[in-house]
Amino acid sequence: MQKSSLFTKTKRVLGLAVEENQILLTELQEHGGRYRVVHADTFALPDQATYTEPDQWATDLQQFLREHHYSAKEAVIGLPAKWLLVKESVIPAMANDALGGSVQLMAEREFSLEMDDLVLDYSAGKNTTAHRRLLVMATLRRRLEKILVAVQTTGLKVRSVTSSSLALVTSTPPASAATNYMIYLRSNYAEI
Repeated sequence: MQKSSLFTKTKRVLGLAVEENQILLTELQEHGGRYRVVHADTFALPDQATYTEPDQWATDLQQFLREHHYSAKEAVIGLPAKWLLVKESVIPAMANDALGGSVQLMAEREFSLEMDDLVLDYSAGKNTTAHRRLLVMATLRRRLEKILVAVQTTGLKVRSVTSSSLALVTSTPPASAATNYMIYLRSNYAEI
């Protein structure tokens, strides 16, 4: 017997693109390996609220999600590029299990902040015979932790944290096989 699409379980995920005084919300529904947008809204932070004080806005976000009928249980958080420290470099070819130590050393050398104050992530290209491309991103731990607390207060489980503009680029088919550029325009800044 073949399953009807009515009984096929679909999964929803909520994308939260954090901006200066607002969060762009997009709820996506996965079905058969493809995603479609179910809801899209903008949540404005209450007056005088800041990301450093999650108790000022977390319950408002929870109420907003409820009133606008968001049902996702998991979230992906996108951070603005201006909150990120990014360094790309070419490193000697090495095994995947050795990358963590190289990322740590590179971050200590390139970023002027203490490593305990940062959350690091990286993306590594494929090994060639001589080298490997490495992209290291970091953000302030105290800022990210406050946002995570607020999002988890709403009842959402955080699946991942990334760059908003990087998420847009990787989710959009490339215009050409050689490169893929995108301009993310906002009211008071732009990201390329």
